[in-house]
Amino acid sequence: MKKPRTLVILSDLHAGSVVAVMPPTFTTANEQEVRQNPLQAWYWKCWLKSLAWIDDVIGDDPAALILNGDMVEGDHHRTTEIISRNIEDHVEIARILLQPLVLRFNKTFMLRGTECHTGNVEAALGKILGCEINPENDRRVFDRLTLDICGVRLVARHHVTTTSRPWLESNGLGMELAAEQLHAVRNGEPMPRVLCVAHRHVAGHVVTGDGLCLATPAWQGMTRHTHKVVPAARCKTGVYILDWRDVEDGSLPRVHRKLFEAPNAKAVTF
Repeated sequence: MKKPRTLVILSDLHAGSVVAVMPPTFTTANEQEVRQNPLQAWYWKCWLKSLAWIDDVIGDDPAALILNGDMVEGDHHRTTEIISRNIEDHVEIARILLQPLVLRFNKTFMLRGTECHTGNVEAALGKILGCEINPENDRRVFDRLTLDICGVRLVARHHVTTTSRPWLESNGLGMELAAEQLHAVRNGEPMPRVLCVAHRHVAGHVVTGDGLCLATPAWQGMTRHTHKVVPAARCKTGVYILDWRDVEDGSLPRVHRKLFEAPNAKAVTF
């Protein structure tokens, strides 16, 4: 079998949040039926369009998938913005969303997100979905994934520094890549050329002279917390694909991105 030369990266589903992607209906463990609100319906349409787009880009070629953290929302900080306080329901929504997608890929890697959201449930979700085993602990989840693909060292991790100043977003990604590269060289490791991060909920990628750093967008809208810390933000959603087909081994991949503009605010007129 041919080795995958395409890599799909998505993150921050926050399944279980009332402002995140969810199927049209969901029945909780307590047999309560939950229906989409308008924002969740918009995310669901974007999700289906993204799945179709992934198929169009990849075709029948082998491919791998990175799920870069925060697959569930969790019961945290006394939030009222969740469909259920039962974490089992959040995991089940994530499974419903991800299982059809995972079946498409030759390999899937699950990464841990932020502890207050996920606890350790992503290890269980990785087992449910049959994700790749972490050789360091024999569990189906990674805190940090180091991957050699098509002659390129790639590092994926969930966390990254954030900023409320959009004009500094690209600088931040460039600095994260430089830090990864410097620490690797200092430790006598191959220098990573690609860094995949998430967490900040703002999509972006930057190419430097030495590599590529990308941040995947979230599948969650503005919560009460984000209205406080980044009140001017717009929560676009989407997915990235890194494509080494038709490029030489050791080269940076072509970058494909599907990004959906956030719904416009409804203005009050009087």
